[in-house]
Amino acid sequence: MSIDCKINSAGFCDLMPFFLEIDCNIRQFKLLCFMVRHPRTRLGIDSVAGVLDISRVCLIQEVTTLVEKGIILEHGENRSTTYSLSSEPEIQNHMAILAALDWSEKLTIMSRLRDASCS
Repeated sequence: MSIDCKINSAGFCDLMPFFLEIDCNIRQFKLLCFMVRHPRTRLGIDSVAGVLDISRVCLIQEVTTLVEKGIILEHGENRSTTYSLSSEPEIQNHMAILAALDWSEKLTIMSRLRDASCS
């Protein structure tokens, strides 16, 4: 799949391959967009599920996948488990680029992720 880099944000051409490489889906992308808006916060499943309008069960599946991929970190256990963005420099770099995108650029990425999942 070729990546069209017409979006002018710095780093966009690095960001799209990253999301394709980790096989990111729309729910995971929305979760990461939410997390980059609160980068130093440890977030719980219930609070995030309500904000993103995703069922708790679906969100747990998406979070587990992102934890396994090293994109987010898990803290604690059981009902007191919280999550935060990975502190790994490469992940932090990609998340900083994501945080700098405007809404139309994020919609473009979601569209491309949707197209990638259908092909």
